[in-house]
Amino acid sequence: MRTVVISTDDHPDYVQCLPFVRRAWNKLGWRTLTFYLGRGKPEADPENMVVELEPIPGYRSATIVQVSRLMGHRYVDGLIMTSDVDMMPLSNYWKPHPEKVTCYGADLTGYQQYPICYIAAPRACWESLVPESTLMELLQSDTQARSDIFDEWWFADQRIITKRINDSMKDGMPTAFHDRGLRSHWGKDPLPVGRIDRANWQRTKNSWSRKIDAHLPRPFDREIVAGLLAEFHGI
Repeated sequence: MRTVVISTDDHPDYVQCLPFVRRAWNKLGWRTLTFYLGRGKPEADPENMVVELEPIPGYRSATIVQVSRLMGHRYVDGLIMTSDVDMMPLSNYWKPHPEKVTCYGADLTGYQQYPICYIAAPRACWESLVPESTLMELLQSDTQARSDIFDEWWFADQRIITKRINDSMKDGMPTAFHDRGLRSHWGKDPLPVGRIDRANWQRTKNSWSRKIDAHLPRPFDREIVAGLLAEFHGI
């Protein structure tokens, strides 16, 4: 059993991505678990679970939904991998080790943080990394999660899991790293190899590299996103 954990609130740039991104993961053989904080509720089915979240006083909704992904092991078993709701998989790139923590793309941050897209591990490893029983406990473990500084509160989830993975490696937890690599496109800032990215959409889409994933447009563009699903997954 393999499950990708994503999350969203009601922000239209994110929640509208959800049905398309879930279908893409399903096409590649992954179930999804979505943590959701909002006024409605996304449709759920056996391949796409939804866990509803409640507001937590003192924390931004973005922080709540981002950090909630580290609690996925409380709801599903097997191999569990974190991702973003606005990151669509385009090919069968992810083959995490079944008994290790597998971190993809840590080189993109110079190994300063391990990107939430993507960290995979079996449930037992996640239980060791994140032993908290509630989301509130987990949020309270990070003193910067309520900061007024964007670069502090926005990366609370990655900061938490990076420290815990580093600490666990000191205690002998087996961990594998898969570098992604960066590539510049016609003099622009470098972007992850194989990613169609909204920061330079046309040039990354038309590059010759194998397409791995797509950082979807903002504001949300249904025509573009549906086109990706058709082109890369035949849906």
